[in-house]
Amino acid sequence: MRTGLAVLGVGVLAVMVMAGTGAAQPAPVTWKVSIGGETPDHAIQAQDYFPRTITITAGDTITWTKDTLLPHTVYFLSGTNVPREVVPQKDGKLLFNPAIMNPQGGKTYDGTGVTGSGFMPFQKGLTYSLTFTRPGIYTYVCAIHDGMAGAVIVLPRGAKLPSTQAQYDAAGAKQLAQELARGQRLLVSVKPLMRKTANRTVYIAPLASSPDDHVSLMRYAPDPITVKAGDTVQWDMKDLFEAHTVTFTSGAEVPAFLTPEPQPQGPPMFYYNPRVMAPGGGPSYGGIGYRNSGVMLPPAARMGLHTYSLTFTKPGTYSYWCVVHVPVGMRGTVVVMP
Repeated sequence: MRTGLAVLGVGVLAVMVMAGTGAAQPAPVTWKVSIGGETPDHAIQAQDYFPRTITITAGDTITWTKDTLLPHTVYFLSGTNVPREVVPQKDGKLLFNPAIMNPQGGKTYDGTGVTGSGFMPFQKGLTYSLTFTRPGIYTYVCAIHDGMAGAVIVLPRGAKLPSTQAQYDAAGAKQLAQELARGQRLLVSVKPLMRKTANRTVYIAPLASSPDDHVSLMRYAPDPITVKAGDTVQWDMKDLFEAHTVTFTSGAEVPAFLTPEPQPQGPPMFYYNPRVMAPGGGPSYGGIGYRNSGVMLPPAARMGLHTYSLTFTKPGTYSYWCVVHVPVGMRGTVVVMP
């Protein structure tokens, strides 16, 4: 199971020890958990659940609410592996796995089978509810963000609970504030490295996250990057949660990342745009044409791209985008001086 599940163990055991204090629940209750969180400009993303661990009783329901623009999921896998996101097709297309895109299971969970929200897209306030019918300790994950995990401890009906919803809300708000503050410190601390060669300077700019703090940056940092004509910028993928691109369109419309295809029956299939997935345009840029890194994956990914370099040949101010994260405003600028 993903690395994020390991950090839940100590907290889960502590809650089990504490159970037995507080008021008993006389009837089924609907509890609330938040998915993610962000700064008002979407630049800092908390890749977490708030609270990360919650204790309820059998028969209770949890409603998760996505409190960020960034997509997420809630998936109970019952010990099975997280579905892979990309499913290659015989015709060469790359399919976004319907097992992640579409909701799985029913409205109740007894600790068996795969049950999940499906892909919750770029929209704030989306919800997912699930009723727990059997006591147990159940871990869950975000199927698209490695390391983002939570746990539900289900006690027998009538058992005393360690915390109220108000207490969970207060603890979650504190947890979120701490993570966003750490993300802000990360954003201002990111500095490019410089490597000089005989002919040029290479500026190495990381795409950053902090898995220990459960945060990702939805910004290129630093921004802008100022270089001289003939210099190279190298973007290095250091975000352990996300996938990113570096895409220059020269003022043209930014291409879509996923494209839907209607089906005769059931929901549409979503395919990755091949123009975005693969590198394109060549190793240099003078302000004209399309230059694209291809999708850069987290460093732990065994396959895929993890770095992208582009040499700037003419003075100018050039904007670029992460195609994956256009809705949260992930846009950067390279200023090229003579």
